[in-house]
Amino acid sequence: MDRLDIMHKLTEVTLGGKLNLAPIMKNPRRILDIGTGTGIWAIEMGMAILRADWNLILTGVVLTLL
Repeated sequence: MDRLDIMHKLTEVTLGGKLNLAPIMKNPRRILDIGTGTGIWAIEMGMAILRADWNLILTGVVLTLL
C-alpha cells in the first residue's frame, strides 16, 4: 500500500468514514480533485456518488514534476 493511500485511510478513519467535511448540496453537478494524492479519494467519492444515483462530472488533475 502506498504511503499516500495509508494517509487517506487514516484520515477517513479519523473523520468517521466521511470523505469530505464541506457541505455538498443535493445532487451536485461537479466535483474537482486537484493533486490530492494517488486518486483514491476521487475513486471512492465517485463510487459514493454512483450509490447515491447522482449525475455529475468528477474531474481529477494530476500535478507532477517532470
